[in-house]
Amino acid sequence: MTDKSELEREVWEEFKTEHYEAVEMLPLQLRRQSSLIRELDEQGKREVEKVAELLVRYKALRERLARGEHATGDGADGLTDTRSLLSAIGQALSEYVRTSEEKLSISNNAYDSVDRHVRAMDVMIKEQEDALALGARTTVFGFQGYQNGTSAQQNGVAEGLYSSSSPPLQLIVHDTVEEPTDQSKLRIDMPIDPNEPVYCYCRSVSYGAMVACDDDDCPHEWFHLSCTGLDAVPKSKKWYCDVCKPKHEQTRRKK
Repeated sequence: MTDKSELEREVWEEFKTEHYEAVEMLPLQLRRQSSLIRELDEQGKREVEKVAELLVRYKALRERLARGEHATGDGADGLTDTRSLLSAIGQALSEYVRTSEEKLSISNNAYDSVDRHVRAMDVMIKEQEDALALGARTTVFGFQGYQNGTSAQQNGVAEGLYSSSSPPLQLIVHDTVEEPTDQSKLRIDMPIDPNEPVYCYCRSVSYGAMVACDDDDCPHEWFHLSCTGLDAVPKSKKWYCDVCKPKHEQTRRKK
């Protein structure tokens, strides 16, 4: 019993080390995403308050104009006519929509990330249980970066097994022991969602840190930072992907 407990502990330690991203980093990522959503929520509230204030000023200005009074400067921002007020209202509403869409995207990204990790870990845990049932020595199961030209991240589940410090383990199954769950059957039990959307130049599912193209008609929408060459998500200016950038550069030159 002691030997089995010790084996289970060693397997778990190696599993946790090999899959640090799922065990340790995923909770941190979710906390960061939750914090960002709260910040965007506060920003959205400020934009709504700004719109309400501008609407009051617009209404008052229209009433003065209806009475034949001339509009005069009424603040440091210099908004003195209906057009400038409407423009400011439109900008505030656009910013509110942007923050709302960004909150939704972050939420979807968090959901997809958790879903992928849970499905992958279910597969790996099952494999570990099978190995323990056969009395296998400490083994590390995990993602195989690329197998037969197919990305494991695209598959969304663990595709193979490997050892971080030793050759692949040869599991010997005696005639008196039934072979554990077949890998193909295991994949059928844990199906990949065919409706999961793909993004980026690489046409893969969302994972890790991603940046959105600010073009509303972008065919890819979201991009993995590793595919864009960016070190961090730009916050102070708009970002366009290589597909949409030429169109916006032409627009700026015309102006």
